[in-house]
Amino acid sequence: MSFNLLQLLSTLNGAEKRYCHLYLKTFSNKDTPNKILSDFNSLQRIAKKPSSPKKFITEGNSTRLYYKLLDALFMFHQDSILPDEKQLIRRARVLYSKGFNNEALKITEKF
Repeated sequence: MSFNLLQLLSTLNGAEKRYCHLYLKTFSNKDTPNKILSDFNSLQRIAKKPSSPKKFITEGNSTRLYYKLLDALFMFHQDSILPDEKQLIRRARVLYSKGFNNEALKITEKF
């Protein structure tokens, strides 16, 4: 998962990185130190270095950060998604969570 996270970070442009940073900062608990935000910042530094070993990053919770970034990117790009597509995505998500994988796949194939 950490390698996928680094690949995702390398595809982000400046506006997306800024939005993800603000998203992680805003939706964190104010009482505890923001571990996800510090992981995000350290992974950005690792992704910038071309000579660093990128396959074996085990520090922090990379899976949780990966899904938080996906949520932030969905929020960032939701204005560019047509309203009908949003509805289809929501329907597919609900069907998939209820175990109707084939039906969810049929809806996503409409894109």
